[in-house]
Amino acid sequence: MKQGVKKSIFLIGIIGIVALAGCGKMEANGEAATQETSQEEIKEVEGTVEMTQEQMDLLIGISVNQDRVREGKLYSWQQEILNQYDYAMEYLKEKYQSHSFHMVSCDPKSKLNSFSQFRMTADEDSETYYDLYLYSEEADGTITYEAKDNFYSAIITKPYESYVLDTASKGVACIAVDSSISSVEGSDYNENMTVEDIKEGRLFISPITTIYVDGSKTEGEGYDSIVEQIKENIKEEAIQGYYTVLILSEVPKDGATVKELQTFMQENKDSLKVEKYTF
Repeated sequence: MKQGVKKSIFLIGIIGIVALAGCGKMEANGEAATQETSQEEIKEVEGTVEMTQEQMDLLIGISVNQDRVREGKLYSWQQEILNQYDYAMEYLKEKYQSHSFHMVSCDPKSKLNSFSQFRMTADEDSETYYDLYLYSEEADGTITYEAKDNFYSAIITKPYESYVLDTASKGVACIAVDSSISSVEGSDYNENMTVEDIKEGRLFISPITTIYVDGSKTEGEGYDSIVEQIKENIKEEAIQGYYTVLILSEVPKDGATVKELQTFMQENKDSLKVEKYTF
């Protein structure tokens, strides 16, 4: 029995030594472990790299050794993120000349992700986030990039909602439309895009849309027939997407906004009747 105890202690000692050695190795190669990079990618960049505060913050958010980043001592994979950042900012500048952008985070390309995902804000709005996907391919020692983003949604959503509201309201008491447009798209989806581009098939979007209907103005019509009329209106204009129709037994006021309707529904959830249809 005593001999068994001694063997156990001896094994624990060996395991402890191996564990400590392993920890030391992980600490030394922390950057590589985090990014799942190759030996080539964890080579140190010669000299000190100068960065803007935004670039530095971006790397600090995804790096183990943050002090090295602050000192401008970067690994190859970190330099590659800066190269991607530069490409992304130039891409955005060309697409949206009237807007400015701030990169707040990056999820680098890895074995699990086929692209680097940048999160960003635009102009003076620091609470709304947009995505930019950056794809990179290396051939013959040259890396080429391609980017897609969804900031265009900030430009097209309001006009699109007005278009859907006008279309759906033919013969129906529709009062508001709320559309979610989130897919990332390329350079054609820029600040000059219009609803006409969508209507005429030059650009394609497939939003998730909620249509609010004032059920008190249905004049005794069945709700099913109201929804069928909305579907027919949308079909005639060949508008793509996924739709939810909410028919409210009453509304707070004529011309209520989506936010006002949502607040009204929440405050009166025990007494308000809401019929929901999807198509």
